[in-house]
Amino acid sequence: MSSQSSPAAHPVEAQIEETGPCSRLIKISVPQARVDAEIESTFRNVEKTVQFPGFRQGKAPRKLVEAKLGAKVLEEVKERLVQSAVDEVIDEKKLLAVGSPRIEWGKVELARGRDFAFDIGIDVRPTFELPNLAELSVTRPDLTVTEAHVDADVQRLREERATVRDGGDDGLREKGIVSLQVKVQVGEETIVEAADVEWQHGPDVLGGMQIDGLSAGLLGKRKGETSEFTQKLPDDFRDEAHRGQDAKIALTIQTLQHVDLPEADDAFAKDMDYDDVADMRAELRKKLERQAEGNRDAALDGAIVEALLQAVPFDVPPSLIASETERMLRRYEAQFRRQGIADADIEAQLRQLVGAAAERVKRDLRASFLLDKVAAERKVFVTESEIRQEIARMAQRYDRSLAQMEATLESQGILAALRSELREKKTVADLRGVVKVVEPEAKI
Repeated sequence: MSSQSSPAAHPVEAQIEETGPCSRLIKISVPQARVDAEIESTFRNVEKTVQFPGFRQGKAPRKLVEAKLGAKVLEEVKERLVQSAVDEVIDEKKLLAVGSPRIEWGKVELARGRDFAFDIGIDVRPTFELPNLAELSVTRPDLTVTEAHVDADVQRLREERATVRDGGDDGLREKGIVSLQVKVQVGEETIVEAADVEWQHGPDVLGGMQIDGLSAGLLGKRKGETSEFTQKLPDDFRDEAHRGQDAKIALTIQTLQHVDLPEADDAFAKDMDYDDVADMRAELRKKLERQAEGNRDAALDGAIVEALLQAVPFDVPPSLIASETERMLRRYEAQFRRQGIADADIEAQLRQLVGAAAERVKRDLRASFLLDKVAAERKVFVTESEIRQEIARMAQRYDRSLAQMEATLESQGILAALRSELREKKTVADLRGVVKVVEPEAKI
């Protein structure tokens, strides 16, 4: 390309509009001279390599080349001009872009003899100011083991050794298990009809859908009895046409099972290899106290990050939340499929998880942006030696050589994430000596 048609000779024009806290709309115009030069240069390169019947390579007339390959060439030029123009604007305006630019290609038209104008959306890193870290007050989480914690651990052991039996003609008890005939109607139309839907008494959720009063409505019901509920269908209901509509949900118990927990008595304790209940509770307390001691630093680190999140409110680029949430849900889906769960059940579980996944992703992204800024201001960095030490530990855990572990991490694109994770850990560890740590009040 000649110097006259270079980007420097014909710079793009750009107008930037703020469309959200972290979103920008960029209206870009590429000058006609640069468009025509790029099209001409591309056609010349194509002419040198293309070969049509009856012509030697590079000798086909331009009209034939344009007739055969014109649309393809213009599409190639369009994509190249968009990429180069966006890169120039981001660099010139010093935009801290994240994620992938958004463009409606169907609305982007390129032609000789005129400027090339298009709109593109991008997300940018959030901007915020850190508080005076030395004045940030963090209460150390209270990890004191109480009788309630021991009670909960005893309950866990009882539930692990629970037995299930047919409920006969009895009504559904707490923790009982039922299979249900499900019928969902909107007006006179039946939109869902399914049998053998298993549900264990407790949460007001069935098949990933919240049903108000579900637990109370089924408690005490016998086989063959029906409970009816009126519920507004959620915004993520699988049938888009019925989302947000009022529905009647009829649940009929087909089978019923009781879940029996063993009594927490001396006989139970002996089955668990303890002398008696007192010995069992004493040993469980010791175990919980060891766990609490091992979690002290991690708990404080979590409290520090939470204090930062509370002290510095800011929004996160929506494209990052969407992409990371989708990635998390796909990991869940892969896990469910490895477990052999049916497709319909996977879909229901993913619907149930999507809201919580998005909130977790948003929280983690905010924490990552915050710690990145803290690390930059406090000059916290990770050395190559620290990276290699961590890879060596991973290699030992997986019984691999250092070279094999490095090759695996490199091939999976995990090294950058590992470096970021280590930097965040060092940053939080550094903050332990900066923020004010308030000890919890002693429990009597």
